Amino acid sequence: MEQEFRDAYLEQSMPRGRISGVIALVLVLGITCIDLLLGTVSENISLLRLAVLCPLLAIILLATYLPLLRPYYSQVAATGVLLVGVTANYICINGALEGSPHLLAGPVLVVAYACLFLGLLFNTAITVAAMIVASYGLLGWFLGLPLNQLLYTGAMLSAAAVIGSIAVYNLEHALRVTFRETRQLNELAERDGLTGLYNRRMFDDYIQRIWRQSRREGVPLEVIFLDIDSFKLYNDLYGHQAGDDCLKRVAETIAWSSKRPFDLCARYGGEEFVMVVYAPPRDYAETLPDQIRRDVLSLAIPHKGSEVAPYVTISAGVAVVRPGADRSLAGIIQLADQALYEA
Repeated sequence: MEQEFRDAYLEQSMPRGRISGVIALVLVLGITCIDLLLGTVSENISLLRLAVLCPLLAIILLATYLPLLRPYYSQVAATGVLLVGVTANYICINGALEGSPHLLAGPVLVVAYACLFLGLLFNTAITVAAMIVASYGLLGWFLGLPLNQLLYTGAMLSAAAVIGSIAVYNLEHALRVTFRETRQLNELAERDGLTGLYNRRMFDDYIQRIWRQSRREGVPLEVIFLDIDSFKLYNDLYGHQAGDDCLKRVAETIAWSSKRPFDLCARYGGEEFVMVVYAPPRDYAETLPDQIRRDVLSLAIPHKGSEVAPYVTISAGVAVVRPGADRSLAGIIQLADQALYEA
């Protein structure tokens, strides 16, 4: 679930990262042009902006577009903005030593950029912001910035980092709550309310997709229909509450048997269940239905109305096919349903 949230968070961050990347590039280029025209800073500072800041910002921007870099966007953005921050700190301190204290705005903007506009998770954003603040203190001490000025500007930069960190924490918290609630709603929409298995709608959607995948990869697909024997008699004898409890216990047994990643089990309707088994090995395909039958029998749920055993039993209808031009999805379902009828 955490990985799913991170993937969703990353996708939501891409548009913001692109827009903020373009704005950051335009801002650096614009300020550099203004400073060159007005002569307010040395050429070395302007050169650092053009030769270091602009390429780093361009790499972060490209990471939102290039398929090769997109999976590593968070790492690229975090590393890139940290280097941008260290460079901005160096420019700021050198500017202060040359008599241009207004350059402190650069590191403050970088901290805000790292926390609010790149889409970094809280832990990453606060780590980057802290490292930018720490690098400012170390560079200021090493380059000989006066102590009173270093403490004042360091406090301002630290305040910006704290404010940015609080903002990114609140944003991530709100997105996590929304993600969890949306996932829970989706789970409710996909699950049968009584048994907790997937519902018929989810089964219909899933088997369409897994059928196409089976055809592409040329692997077999197994469909197993399972039906509780004489369930109407069970309800008549023991009542609907006992019938619901019986359905739940049988469903739990079936769900426990579904262990492989692409397998799915669902409540097909009433007392009927269905399993889809993707690319089953031959021995597994043959033994799984009977194993489920024996597991249900071992529950030892009393059933005086049964004609085959003193306990609740199930019947299974199985179809295993390798999808091809002469096979259809409706055909395999019909085969399994017919096998269940015979069972």
